[in-house]
Amino acid sequence: MDINDTFQLDKLLQRIRAQSSSGIPAQRKAALLLIAIDKTVAEQADHVDESTPQPPLAYFGALITLLEQQLGASATSNSSGNNMDEDGNEQDDSYQDREEIVTAIMHLLGIVFTKINTQILRLKFNVLSQTLHSTIQSFSPSSAITRDALSCLESLLLAMDLATWQQSTSAMVGRPAVLKGLTTSILSLTLDERPKVRKRAQECVRKILGFPPPPALVHPFMIVVVEYYCEVLRSAAEAAASAPAPASKKGKNSKSAPVPNENEAVVLDVLVFLKGLGSVLGGKIGGGDEKVRTAVGLLCDSVLRVGEGAGGNIVLMQWVFQVLTSICTAQTPKTAPPNISLETSHSILSKSLSTLRPYHNDASLAPLWLSLVETSFSCTSAVLQRDIANEDDAEGIEAKKYSASAYPELVAEFWKKDFSALIGATGAKRIVVEKAVEAYVSVLQFGVADFMVESAIVRRASSSGAKNVWAEVLGAILVVLKNAVEAVTFRENWGAVLILIESAFERVGPTVPNMVDPLISTLVSIRDGATYADDYPFKAELDTALEAGALAMGLERFTMTAPLNIFDVAETETRRPYLLSLFTRAMKRSPIQSASKFGPSNLTYFTESILPLYNALQQRGADLKKKGLAHPAKLFETLATQAFGLFPAICSTTPKDLVEAYDTLFPQMLSLLQTQSEDLEITEDGGLSETDVRPLIYNGLQALVQGYSAIHSSLQSSVTAAEEVEMEESAQLMQMRDDLESAGQGLHRLSSSVNKFLSVLCTVYTTPPDWILKTGENKGAVLQSMHDRGQAALEGCIQAFMGIAEGKAVTGYFYQLVKSVLQLQNAASERESDMKADEEADVAAEVALAKLKVYSMVDLLCVLVLFLPEVKALAEVEEGEEAAEIPADSPLHVFYKLLSGQLRDRDATLQKKTYKSLNLLMVVLPGTQAPYKDLMAKLIDPEVISRTTSGVKRARMRLIQLVVEATTASKKSDNDEEVEDDEEALLLEFVPVVLSEVMLTTKEASEKARTAAYECLVAMGRKMLEVGIRRQRDAEWEATRRKLKGDAEEDMEEEKREVSFKEYMMMVVAGLAGSSTTMQSAAIACCGRLLFEFHDVMGEELCKEIVSTILLFMASPNREIVKAALGFIKVILVTLPQPYLADELENMITSILTHSRPHKSAFKSKVKNILERLIRKFSFEAVEGFIPETDFKLIRNIRKVRERQLKKKSEAKAASSAAAADDGDDASDEDNAASKLALKTKKSMQSRQKEFEDALHGSEDEDGDSDDGDDDHYIPEQYRDAVQNKKSQHAGAKSMIREDDDVVDFLDSQVISRVTSGKSNAASRQSDAISKRKRASEFNVNDDGRIMIAESDDEATAKMKNLTTADEPEDYYKQSITGEGAYKRLPDGRIKFVNKRKRGDDEEEGAEAKHDRLGAGASNMGGRWGHKNLNKKKAGMDEATKGKMLGAQYKSKRAKGDVKKANMPDPYAYIPLSGKIVGSKKKSTELSKDFKDVIKASVSRREAGPSNRGGGAADAGGGHRGVKKSNKKHK
Repeated sequence: MDINDTFQLDKLLQRIRAQSSSGIPAQRKAALLLIAIDKTVAEQADHVDESTPQPPLAYFGALITLLEQQLGASATSNSSGNNMDEDGNEQDDSYQDREEIVTAIMHLLGIVFTKINTQILRLKFNVLSQTLHSTIQSFSPSSAITRDALSCLESLLLAMDLATWQQSTSAMVGRPAVLKGLTTSILSLTLDERPKVRKRAQECVRKILGFPPPPALVHPFMIVVVEYYCEVLRSAAEAAASAPAPASKKGKNSKSAPVPNENEAVVLDVLVFLKGLGSVLGGKIGGGDEKVRTAVGLLCDSVLRVGEGAGGNIVLMQWVFQVLTSICTAQTPKTAPPNISLETSHSILSKSLSTLRPYHNDASLAPLWLSLVETSFSCTSAVLQRDIANEDDAEGIEAKKYSASAYPELVAEFWKKDFSALIGATGAKRIVVEKAVEAYVSVLQFGVADFMVESAIVRRASSSGAKNVWAEVLGAILVVLKNAVEAVTFRENWGAVLILIESAFERVGPTVPNMVDPLISTLVSIRDGATYADDYPFKAELDTALEAGALAMGLERFTMTAPLNIFDVAETETRRPYLLSLFTRAMKRSPIQSASKFGPSNLTYFTESILPLYNALQQRGADLKKKGLAHPAKLFETLATQAFGLFPAICSTTPKDLVEAYDTLFPQMLSLLQTQSEDLEITEDGGLSETDVRPLIYNGLQALVQGYSAIHSSLQSSVTAAEEVEMEESAQLMQMRDDLESAGQGLHRLSSSVNKFLSVLCTVYTTPPDWILKTGENKGAVLQSMHDRGQAALEGCIQAFMGIAEGKAVTGYFYQLVKSVLQLQNAASERESDMKADEEADVAAEVALAKLKVYSMVDLLCVLVLFLPEVKALAEVEEGEEAAEIPADSPLHVFYKLLSGQLRDRDATLQKKTYKSLNLLMVVLPGTQAPYKDLMAKLIDPEVISRTTSGVKRARMRLIQLVVEATTASKKSDNDEEVEDDEEALLLEFVPVVLSEVMLTTKEASEKARTAAYECLVAMGRKMLEVGIRRQRDAEWEATRRKLKGDAEEDMEEEKREVSFKEYMMMVVAGLAGSSTTMQSAAIACCGRLLFEFHDVMGEELCKEIVSTILLFMASPNREIVKAALGFIKVILVTLPQPYLADELENMITSILTHSRPHKSAFKSKVKNILERLIRKFSFEAVEGFIPETDFKLIRNIRKVRERQLKKKSEAKAASSAAAADDGDDASDEDNAASKLALKTKKSMQSRQKEFEDALHGSEDEDGDSDDGDDDHYIPEQYRDAVQNKKSQHAGAKSMIREDDDVVDFLDSQVISRVTSGKSNAASRQSDAISKRKRASEFNVNDDGRIMIAESDDEATAKMKNLTTADEPEDYYKQSITGEGAYKRLPDGRIKFVNKRKRGDDEEEGAEAKHDRLGAGASNMGGRWGHKNLNKKKAGMDEATKGKMLGAQYKSKRAKGDVKKANMPDPYAYIPLSGKIVGSKKKSTELSKDFKDVIKASVSRREAGPSNRGGGAADAGGGHRGVKKSNKKHK
């Protein structure tokens, strides 16, 4: 017995045991029965402890025994027949008692049954089946017993093997068997009147059929199920036919309403069940045999007869369509057909198109009927392909005949008869049109098989006189579509027609392109029409259809039907330059599915047609530019670029005609690559001309090489595997071989010219154009433009050709580039040394051009290094294997020597590229062969360090990190101790020198450089820790070895520096004694980073020592040091445990508070955040004890803010819990678990550096999701109990009893309906009444009944208003029209504030009056702690809302009117926004004149200056009546 089943069962039963005191009798009965069984089983098993989990078999035996006893008692009572009513049911109390007991037994048995071993169920099958069958018969009125018995029968029948099922099903025909009674009972219950019983029985049958006993693919029970439901449907049909015609009811409008038939309910139940059963009727894929297909055919015939005799019953017809759709649905979508016969599929399809066809515009039946037709066509096509595959079989012969006769007629009928009615009808409903489009697209794509389209290639009649049926059918379909897109009656649904045309192009165009020529001509004529630009409503659909046609037919065939007509055409012919961009979009579409891996052969067409067209367009543009016609020249240049844009688009489809077009096309490509650099032009902004087609060539060549390489590599393995499996030649295997041969030939042609292409491409890459130095200040912009447009594509093209080049060629290019770099550098240095005074400008230009070449060559070397034979060999080495030794004259070592010599160069750009190349080289080389020793010496060279610029810091930090990490993979010699000493010596020599540079880099302006420095710092610490642990372990082992040998201990050697993490930390801490403040602040930040990463291994003593040392720097007068120290404190508060910091708590608090007192202190927010973290870590009392009296205000503010946050958080939590109360506990538990898992996953994905940044720069918001236990630290100890009680009160007040107007009777069974999670209307009214009584009383009373005596009238008034408005929600609309910022617009356009304050009024009284009007009381946040809330929040709208009001931001706070604001428009309404001036010429003229006068006056005042500003204003005010009028209206 599996121990897991025992514990799983015990966990399930434990929930039932807890219901022993439940108020529901059934639950209590089951729990008491289980407890009694536990005692009995424990006694029999000699267990003293009854809580010990028992095996499932023990419960199973006890429950079966009890069930048999109850069945025996029931049989004895039935045999006496004393207590029977007229219907034969017992009426005494003994039956009810037995029913209650059996209900509890079956409930427990349904749980235990799933844990019983399959072998035991098979062994006890006869006994168990008889017992369960008798239980169902004896207690049939009980729904609960029947459902539990069905659960047990499901487990029992699923445990049966195939032999038992086969014997039982065969025995059903001649003699009664136990299984026959069981299956009959289950099938009859699937039609039970009780919904729950019926649903459970249907689930049982569905599950049994879905899991056939192995190795069967179809369950033997399936035939029995089908026969049963066929009989049910036949009986229902006969009963309906023999019944008299139903009467009809006459309504007011004389419309008859048929009376429902009694048999319709049974038929609907059967159809609903069969819909869910359709997917498992045929068994698993490939499991259908003749018997199964015959049975499914009988069932389909029965369902079809139901549909034919539905008599206009819409609901019945809907379910008939859904059942047939479910049966015809493929087991694997669009690939494997269902296990039905061709005869059945034809019957469904033919009747669907004839007798079952509904009204086409019926929104309730037409979509379901279209789904059935769509599925039927796809099913019939798949069945045809399945049967035709068996050519020698009778089914194959019959399928061939059917595919050439009846099936094409059905396809043509669906298109000819139903297309116009579904899509072209006036007022066709949208849902019907959309479903019709889906159905017709599916018929084209899946209903018409490949062999059917291929048979339509020959359209003429053969010599025997037989017609090509499919050619006629497909031609008829295309004619229907052509007529529809031309007919005005389809105008509303032309978009749907174009979608169908697109699908027809994709299906017919690749195989029979000549058939779609008329349709292409029609679409192009519409596109060329005069009304297309203005009146055609479906432009996007038309372009998409044309794109599909171009991709399917091929560009050459398409242009034969619709030529471009750009040059040398008659005036009557239409020019179509738009086809160039359309062709480009067509090539970028998803490829059409075909047997071949290659795309359409369009490369020859590009060579013969498009490339000459490009040259002609380019020449015409140049001629027009010489004549001074810039606009026409630009037009032809754009067309030329669009024409050449077809090259990468065609290459992305991997055309198959590469070999045919290679000899003509690729020499021209090489020529263009070589000549384009001389013809390029610079635009006015310093960018490249748009006529540059080199990036297009790069992309096209790269797509060709990668496409052919991918096809060749994938087919090579596929063909080998297929040849081993398949004994006979198949069409698929032959196609794969053909594609493999074509791919091999194409790669061979490309490889033959790879040297030419690489030579040209590398030359272009490393040769900057001469004009690049003539751009002056825009040189950087030009370089960036050149890189963005060409260099990235050029690198990809070079990498593609390097992938197919030979290793010797790659090595040769590499050596040649290294030699060129050295020659250029030497020539530039010699030229500078020999420079004369009059040659300074020319020499500078030559040197700059040489540097640009060197930059490009170094970048190209980084590209080529990954394709060297040595690197490819290293990449093939598996993990754990040792790589081969790389020779000293290898290109990798030559490249390293070149780079190491460039480290002393003063050129910042060359330095950056050198460090990046060294990083790449260190990653490529294995750790045992990396030249880290030599590189260490060069990196710590003083000259190299002095010439290091800020721009290379990131790459240098990365290189230092790689060098330090590489020392762990050094070679092992015979003497291990020498290797370890050498490694330690290298670290002690290298790390102290570079550590100061790494620490200072953490203060760089570049964020990426800082991040790299921190990563390098941590990597060095990890390396020192690793070596130190290994050295300590070796020392302990050596001491143990000497002790075991009995050797005397050696004398202690002189103390020397050892590699350890403590030594490393001392190096970092030594930076605190630096001479510069930058070094000191960097040392503090580095200590914080290392503490954050390695605090677990540092120990308490070292941590305390570092913390106490850095706290001394809080007294520094330098802000940079103090800022770093404050960040360090924030980090240690998050990282270190509380005992480590307890001794320094007072020193920490007093030191940080000194930086919050000065006026305009920059560290106030940091100090406040650190105090919050201290309170969270140590508690409020501990922190408050060290706060001086002068800083009590800050600590109180922190507490109040936190209280306010906690209150908002609790209110939001209560609201969310109330909203989610109906979802159930399980759902909430799952959501909480999911949210915790998501949070944990997100946390684990963050890097350590990101966590450190969050700890260093994070604010108090980061702790917003903490637990309530952490929040308690903000509450003083004397108030925590009250707060906790209030929390518990809020938590317990989630549910309440809703009384309404009646007294609640708690003994009533309906009392549960009175429980609610929200406040009811009556409760709200009651609370309002209580509030009124409180207001009327002499004293204020809180919720607990305590009398609240106010200390002043103002406080009493505020508290009274709090009581009146506590439960009222905020009314933002009311605030907007009656609040402090409310305004209204007068008829003349002026704005008047509704509640404008007058000078001299008491602000407090005004606020209180407004408070009474709006009912928005101020929250008394400090009342809980006994302090007075003197600074109450003003009622009304907040400042943000006021700012959004029109003109509110200009309102003066101390005077009337508005004031000017800096960097904002003047608040003057010079022209009133009034509708009275509209249409009045006189008023408009006056306002225009007034506005001009105001502008003149403002100009004159600005020119007069500050001294005359007042006079100017007065003059302007007196001289221009418009200004007076405007200002008057403004005031």
